[in-house]
Amino acid sequence: MGFWRGLMDSVRQTFQAGAAEGRQEAREALAADPTYQAYLAQAEAMRQEVAQIPKKIAPLSQREQFMTALAAPYRTLHLEIAYGGFPEIDQGRPYFWLDWQKEGGRHDLRFPLAMFAFGRAGLLPEEKKARLAEIIRRDFQATDRTSVYQAAAPLAMYFGGGLDLYLGQEARNRKRTWERAGRPPLPDAWGAFHLCALAQLLTAAGDLGYGEKEALLACFGEGARYAQKTFPNWAGYGQALLEGEEALGSNNRRGRRVIAETIQRLTTCPASPWRLVPFASGLA
Repeated sequence: MGFWRGLMDSVRQTFQAGAAEGRQEAREALAADPTYQAYLAQAEAMRQEVAQIPKKIAPLSQREQFMTALAAPYRTLHLEIAYGGFPEIDQGRPYFWLDWQKEGGRHDLRFPLAMFAFGRAGLLPEEKKARLAEIIRRDFQATDRTSVYQAAAPLAMYFGGGLDLYLGQEARNRKRTWERAGRPPLPDAWGAFHLCALAQLLTAAGDLGYGEKEALLACFGEGARYAQKTFPNWAGYGQALLEGEEALGSNNRRGRRVIAETIQRLTTCPASPWRLVPFASGLA
């Protein structure tokens, strides 16, 4: 028994030494590879770019940042579609980008300045706005200021009365029933779904010139306060939205999976608005 144990120990030690030597050789070969060196330089540039995000978004109002962050699960997808796979903007460079997986070399370009702000001149290239307009027309039947308000009113009616003038009769009846019942809290999944859809509609409307930014922020009513009183953090909001998508959304299983992947990126990527916009902000 002692002979075999000694033999096996010797084989194991030889194998481990060989494996360690092989790993060291692989590391040395990789370190000498110009492609890998270029990748490391690029990754460092990305990290430095991300470090500048707080300074770049500091001039934005808390309300603008927070509403845009609430819209992020749908806004990310809509902008990706509008860009046809997403954006190297600003003359070939994305505003914010990084290797958010740390290993594996996958570069995430999905969080440009448009994920923190909306309705600003030059924020989105003009040639991409036509595609975004098609998406908003498809999803909300919104093509101008009036139709935006008409589409927003049923989503906003639980967060204030600023758009009640634009409610159709069916929505008026629903709100009246809700008010007569004492305004009971919405199920969290319903609240998250209404908030995200409303925020996306209003931010896209600002990008397309369908309304002034301050007016669109006012249309959001008490949406920010509602979110902060209802959900513990961005992850909790994202989870409720997934449940709302299943209960109320029109996406099929594949569409819901795409939204789940987007929420995962929003939760984990260091350049995401969910990592950089505090959930306690937006009350001003």
